[in-house]
Parts: sequence; structure tokens; C-alpha cells
Amino acid sequence: MKRDSFCVYLVAIGLVVNLAVGSVCFADSEVTGKLKSTIDQVIAIVKDENLKKDKQSRRAALRKAIDERFDYRQMVMRSLAKN
Repeated sequence: MKRDSFCVYLVAIGLVVNLAVGSVCFADSEVTGKLKSTIDQVIAIVKDENLKKDKQSRRAALRKAIDERFDYRQMVMRSLAKN
């Protein structure tokens, strides 16, 4: 009985370590880098003093930065699926 619980404990520890190491490996992927650059663009646009005065230009710049990253048609297709 003790041996069985030790094996379960050992397997659980192995899974936790495996998941922790795997998540670190995928944390710096290409997609993450692209998304981070888009977020940095959006933050720069929001902080820009010249664009704070001109709301239409700011909105256009935000739309352009966001539209480059997101494929709205693909998002709709994935969210609606068969419907």
C-alpha cells in the first residue's frame, strides 16, 4: 500500500515538473512576441501626447495597429463554428 501511494506521489511530482518546464519553453514563442509588439504599439499610441488631442487620429491609429494582428473573419468562424 505504501509503495502504491509513493508511486502516485512520484508520478504527480513528475507531471507538475513536466508542465512547469513545458510552459516556460512555450512562453517565449513567436505568437507571444507578435502579440507583445502589438500591445507595445497600442500603449505607445495611448501615451502619445499629440494623439490625445486628436481623438479621431488616435482611434484610427489604434484600429490600424489592432487590425494588423487580428483576423476578424477567422475569429467569427471559430466562435460560431457550425452555427
